[in-house]
Amino acid sequence: MPTRTRPLIETVSVHRPLKFADELAQRAAVRPMRKGERTQALLRWATSVVIEERSSADIPIELIAERAGVSRAAFYQYFESSLAVVGDVLLEFQRSLISRMDAVERGPDAYGSILATHRMYVPYYAVNAALIEAIRQLHGAMPALYAEKDAVNEVWARRIANSAARAKQVKVTPALLLEVYALQSMVDDLLRQVYVLGNDNITRLAPDQETLITVVSDLWYRALYA
Repeated sequence: MPTRTRPLIETVSVHRPLKFADELAQRAAVRPMRKGERTQALLRWATSVVIEERSSADIPIELIAERAGVSRAAFYQYFESSLAVVGDVLLEFQRSLISRMDAVERGPDAYGSILATHRMYVPYYAVNAALIEAIRQLHGAMPALYAEKDAVNEVWARRIANSAARAKQVKVTPALLLEVYALQSMVDDLLRQVYVLGNDNITRLAPDQETLITVVSDLWYRALYA
């Protein structure tokens, strides 16, 4: 019978953006915790790590169980399939990202707020790119996950459009909302080119993350407020 490996949970550095896998590791390390709760927490953590390692949402149960240090039978006590636990983790990640964005402190003006949001979002995207890409990969397999993502994007689009409209003393129009959606898609695709696909033609133009943050913030501001 093969020996199961013990889960290895790294110490998290406070000098870099917190990966979602690290957040899940911290939760799994909380004491006291019931055995069943800890097993579920370890399975969620292990799933996030395996997604990162494979850069894919398509992962076998055996890898998740091995990384969590539990048996395949124990896995099935809590999740019916690998897709079920992947969906659970990605939904939780998505909600964590929303909470982080909501918690960003507003800047002294519109540009300051845009810059503060991107200073949170870009580094967090960078360290969690595999999870964000996994959500994209599951567009067809888990429509509910993507539907929630779309709902969140709509809330943010309307919030930003309202802010821009107030600044210009105009009403929110379909064209303004469409412009916000275009900017959202543009930034996400740019970050995907950098942090998922590693497009050299783009990465060489942004030698450091602050350059990337400044460029996308300038684009948002000029498009909506200038």
